Amino acid sequence: MTTNGAVIYPARFDAASYVLRATLGGFTASCTFTAQPGRDYWPVGDSRTDGASGDGDLLTQLQSCLATHPDALTFIPSVSLTFVGGEPRIQASISAGFITLLWEDPATTLDPAVFGFEGSTTPPAGIVTAPSRLPGWWLPGAPLSEDSELQDEANIGQSRALTGRLVTTDFGSTAARRAFGWELLDRSLVKRAASETPANTFEHAWVESIRPGRRFRLYEDLARVAAGQGFQTLTTDSLDDPMSRDGQHSYRWAVNLQTRVAGLATDIDGVVIV
Repeated sequence: MTTNGAVIYPARFDAASYVLRATLGGFTASCTFTAQPGRDYWPVGDSRTDGASGDGDLLTQLQSCLATHPDALTFIPSVSLTFVGGEPRIQASISAGFITLLWEDPATTLDPAVFGFEGSTTPPAGIVTAPSRLPGWWLPGAPLSEDSELQDEANIGQSRALTGRLVTTDFGSTAARRAFGWELLDRSLVKRAASETPANTFEHAWVESIRPGRRFRLYEDLARVAAGQGFQTLTTDSLDDPMSRDGQHSYRWAVNLQTRVAGLATDIDGVVIV
């Protein structure tokens, strides 16, 4: 059985703390959002703690932010991933009463767009759902059509000695590589110029995150995202344009990536985008 997956890339912050004004159960206060500048915060909701490995979970960080509210022990906040019309959205709730996120409050310094919210204060509700797709997701809407799976490549060199003998040197293991792609994609899913929401296209993911060398995750099954399972963390292994018109149907597009298994986020010289 084939399933549809996702390409997900992280957010990064350039400051260590931000403020979000929020109302929990009728009392408004400033909540503190903390981040490690340069760390990868994945928008997946898998409860991954902010650790020295260079990974964090964006939704967990937002929940921890709301937990700094003085009334958080009474009105326990929760942040989770949900799907609305097939699109990933952030959902914030509390154990009782109403929650309001005051994005337009002058004291709020946290960018709402990072979480799929607009700049306006959310109406009081038991559950608040972001009106827009969670950034950092590309959804092809189709299973992989090509996949080499992980392949280890030998890292060796050969030279011929003056005696004519062939000398082989083993330089140690290299990161495993994987080539994969999708075919018969609608142009609006691939090219920014063809989409009403350019940030949701593969081209946006490629230009803003993947091509600069940032890590990304390949999930083959959307059902396993929130569980933190079924993904590989990769980086591109080629700067060649991976987008092209489909060979059989010119009105369709294909995406084919050459990748290698990524190291820690601290090994990647990425660009701060938040």
